[in-house]
Amino acid sequence: VDTAPDGAVGSRVENNPVQTGCLVSRIRVKQTARRLESVYYGWEKAIALTAGARARLDRRRWETLFLELPLAFFHDAVTGTHQDEASRELLDRMTDCMSRVRAEGRRALGRAPAAEVKPSPGTKAIVFMPHAAPLPCRAELPPADWRRAPPLVAVAETGTRHPVILPWHAHSPAMPLATNRLINPVGPDARTRPESVTPRLELQTAEPLAWTSLRLEAARPPHPLPDRRLDNGSLEIRLGEHGVEEVRDLRSGATAAEAAQTLGEILLEEDQGDPWGTRRTPAFATGLGEYTRLLGAARFDGYQEAWYGGRYEPNLRFGREADPKIFALEWYVTVRLIEGLRRLDFGYEIFWKSADRRVRVAFPVQAPTDAGYYSIPAGWLRRDRYEKTENHLWSPNGDWPALHFVAAAPGNGRCGWAVLNGGTPSARIADGTLFISLLRSPRFGHCLERYAQDYPMPTCGMRDGGWHYFECSLMPYGQEADLPALALQAAALNQAAPCLLTTEDADPPPRGLGLRLDAEDVELQAAKPAFAAGPRDAIVLRLVNHAPAARTARLHLPPGAVETVARCNLLEDVEETLEPTGDTVQLTLRPFEIRSLLLRPPSAAGAAPR
Repeated sequence: VDTAPDGAVGSRVENNPVQTGCLVSRIRVKQTARRLESVYYGWEKAIALTAGARARLDRRRWETLFLELPLAFFHDAVTGTHQDEASRELLDRMTDCMSRVRAEGRRALGRAPAAEVKPSPGTKAIVFMPHAAPLPCRAELPPADWRRAPPLVAVAETGTRHPVILPWHAHSPAMPLATNRLINPVGPDARTRPESVTPRLELQTAEPLAWTSLRLEAARPPHPLPDRRLDNGSLEIRLGEHGVEEVRDLRSGATAAEAAQTLGEILLEEDQGDPWGTRRTPAFATGLGEYTRLLGAARFDGYQEAWYGGRYEPNLRFGREADPKIFALEWYVTVRLIEGLRRLDFGYEIFWKSADRRVRVAFPVQAPTDAGYYSIPAGWLRRDRYEKTENHLWSPNGDWPALHFVAAAPGNGRCGWAVLNGGTPSARIADGTLFISLLRSPRFGHCLERYAQDYPMPTCGMRDGGWHYFECSLMPYGQEADLPALALQAAALNQAAPCLLTTEDADPPPRGLGLRLDAEDVELQAAKPAFAAGPRDAIVLRLVNHAPAARTARLHLPPGAVETVARCNLLEDVEETLEPTGDTVQLTLRPFEIRSLLLRPPSAAGAAPR
């Protein structure tokens, strides 16, 4: 409610945080669901805000695609308590749905699916910027064979070069082979890696809510970096033998340096439990930095990378394994610094087979307090450290959910540090360190077997064995007042920008509607066609204020394109018609308020409101 009665506001947000072990149970399903959500809403923005696209959108097909999202986020998928066959079916359905979303988007824009081409020198990339502010964003290109994909760079009409990055590629050095090993399960000589990878176009900025044309060219070849140092003018990275030893923010002078662990170090932890949560306090948590080795570093066209690899050496001797619950655990870490961006990206390639274990990554940023800020839908919360003392349902878990980011609180004259996640929203701040959970291997299927006592339930897949890939980014921020800007950057990093690939002589990019939003700390979270029961060509904009204070938003309308603007609720029932001043509509959003606006074009102005 907007104004709660006195005494009716709870003192806590979650009264039972112990079940958050499910945040990383069957993590592949959760990662794919978040990616599907990102692809769907990115293309929906592009369709709604591109002139002429609404007339070509088949609403029935688009609604069918939307109804795949509740299936991806239903209870058993969220908790990780479905059986193995259901997990595999969900992964297949979500992958297929992403392909259909892109095909339907191209069709709505008047671009036949057959017009899509492979990324190569001479190809034109047309990218829609789905944010209302000039923020860094990512556009996914069609999958490519990572062993043979040519290095590419995207060049804007102004001459600005934007790197095309493969999360894993053939240029990184292979890990040394272990004794009696023919091939490694991670790294560029691995046979467990997927055969294809999704290249990403990393845009530093582009015109908001509009299409931008870029030309793909052959990138400059990479060359080795002899010094153990990365520097892009914003951050300076010191590389150690076993991990990143220091990150220095050149703007503020703030540093994050190794303590008990290196920055981004992988940790192995006991985790006895089921898909819902941990069932007893972990007996150990071991850093794996001592088994991690620097493999090399190189400068590419627009970014720099360093690579680390390792394996759980105490278990290499057969019959003398230090941990009998681990059959295999190997990892390959890519550390990436992109030119012009004030963030350090980490990519974790992990292969494991285990039971009752958890894998985390640690960022010891020497935070002055263990209180921190955790991202939630349409905002963020300040939370104290959870001490694992609550034991309801025998589950003393220790993570809080963090949708897009977790940030250590600044203090004592120090700036804050945040970790922006890529689909692994399970975080904890303890002893000045940011922890992100990546993997769990729960062995006890109590929550499944209890409801299937009369027949066997296939649940071994809940241990999530095999090859995995995770991404996150470390970045500095100033003070608490900078959290809304951090929230916008984190949301942008998790929002896929739609991309069309065409030949150089193809049609020009679609013409944007021309809307502009001028609003500090306000996110345009959604732009969508109005419900079919409303005006046929109307669109709905969803604005979110990420600030803990009121903000003024100014919506600039293209001349003649919008007849009326109305405030509506989430069901799109009109509540109030807003009178523009010239071509501008101004409105005030309360702290963390969500506001929906219904925009009717001239052809729909006479339609009666729902």
